Amino acid sequence: MKLHVEIPVDDYINMVLLVSSEEFPNLRQIVLKGIRKVFEEYGEDYFKKLREENKEIVENILKKAKVVERKRVRKWIVK
Repeated sequence: MKLHVEIPVDDYINMVLLVSSEEFPNLRQIVLKGIRKVFEEYGEDYFKKLREENKEIVENILKKAKVVERKRVRKWIVK
């Protein structure tokens, strides 16, 4: 899924510096690490409960999701 977000300039500069110093391969990896950290804080059970409570939302997303091949790895994306 493509998502456009606005972030403070200083945060963007820091992200670019992390990539340029080879701490991360690209900006996407920094963003994904942050997202996963938030998910870990809430825990898997919390998201299972949310999925059950919001089945219609989940079903709509899955209907629109398409499987694409990238680097020989199957990934779900929403277009």
